[in-house]
Amino acid sequence: MPLDSGSEHLGVLKATGEYDRLKDLLRSRLYECGWVDQIHMLCRQSRKTPNPTVNEMYAEVAKKGRGYIKPGSNQQRLR
Repeated sequence: MPLDSGSEHLGVLKATGEYDRLKDLLRSRLYECGWVDQIHMLCRQSRKTPNPTVNEMYAEVAKKGRGYIKPGSNQQRLR
């Protein structure tokens, strides 16, 4: 039975308990590779600018943070 939307996929993952398992696995892999520490450092650096707004900080950190993950490695990390 093919699923039509992302929300249906999410519902199935939550119903089977796979959502929590994948979330925990991803979190642990991001800690292991040092990504979380890099994001904390970026946040500290962006706070040094005078009066940064949350939206400005998010835009800066999100763009750089996504760049820290190598293309294709997200699928490898979940295996």
